[in-house]
Amino acid sequence: MSQKKTVFIIDDEPNYREMLGTFLMSSGYRVMTACDGEEALALLKQTQPDLIILDMQMPKMGGVAFYNRILTPAGKSKYPVIVLTARTNLEELFADLPVDAFIAKPFKMEELLAQVRQALRSKQVFAGIPKTIKKTKKVLLVEDDKEKFDHIVGELAACGFFVNGVRSGAEAIARAPAESPDIVLAKLALPDIYGDFLAMELRQVLREDAKVVLYAKSRPMNDSALAKKIYDRISAFKLIESDDPRELAVEMVKLFE
Repeated sequence: MSQKKTVFIIDDEPNYREMLGTFLMSSGYRVMTACDGEEALALLKQTQPDLIILDMQMPKMGGVAFYNRILTPAGKSKYPVIVLTARTNLEELFADLPVDAFIAKPFKMEELLAQVRQALRSKQVFAGIPKTIKKTKKVLLVEDDKEKFDHIVGELAACGFFVNGVRSGAEAIARAPAESPDIVLAKLALPDIYGDFLAMELRQVLREDAKVVLYAKSRPMNDSALAKKIYDRISAFKLIESDDPRELAVEMVKLFE
């Protein structure tokens, strides 16, 4: 039987701590609790949870101050973190916190449980591979969304990749010969050039041993036909069904195992 995962609930409201704790224990998790950031830091010296559920507004030490205390020197949290807050514009307020999920109070328990399971799955997948590649590889990242771009760069850099980036398919085609990357990681649905055409154009200007990886948040309706089309036209191609920065980093490391 697998060992129960430990969830650490940090919230100054006793009713929320009790309600969440009871629900998560009934769902098969071990639970520990703290009423503020100071108490939470003290408890972390004694035990290490698998995931933290963190309220933002607390006395003594609030959520942001606590979060900053559990960062590694590289600026990454030591634990998966799900943020709870009563503010409806929470994602804008805490956009600089690279947490696993934001949930606004009040919320449905099923919603919280789904986020807990997803965060723990991501942690398990990421823990199962080397944290860094053995030899530095050069990546040309093609992503038009600035926030997503920054998060992907951070995850790749943490795994030992050297990353240069562009915001369009046309720029990727123009820059690729000079950059001479080991791998091009490109969004499938770029505004200017769709992935199949971009991959084929890149293949004409890249080194023979360079890889082309496309990613998308969900499978396109014709993904099987699209993948076959690209496979038939180019070599060293991969299509990833996710745009999550951490999951992309996981897949990139696997390419060089």
